[in-house]
Amino acid sequence: MNIDAILLAIAEKRKWDAVIENIQEKLLQINKETRELTATLDKSRRELKKLKDIIQTAEIGHRDLSGWEMLKGVK
Repeated sequence: MNIDAILLAIAEKRKWDAVIENIQEKLLQINKETRELTATLDKSRRELKKLKDIIQTAEIGHRDLSGWEMLKGVK
């Protein structure tokens, strides 16, 4: 094997090492963004649950109030 072939192989390896490193950096960034999005989604789900509970409580209160008003009218 001559020196030119060795140098070419080294250059090719370095090129692919750089490509792999670039891909790894992008994957790390995607992973970070995914974690952030997951945290935002989890927070949104908790907020939605709170809102559903508030709505349900309001509906129960409304039914109770309507029933009370009907009872008052019966007197």
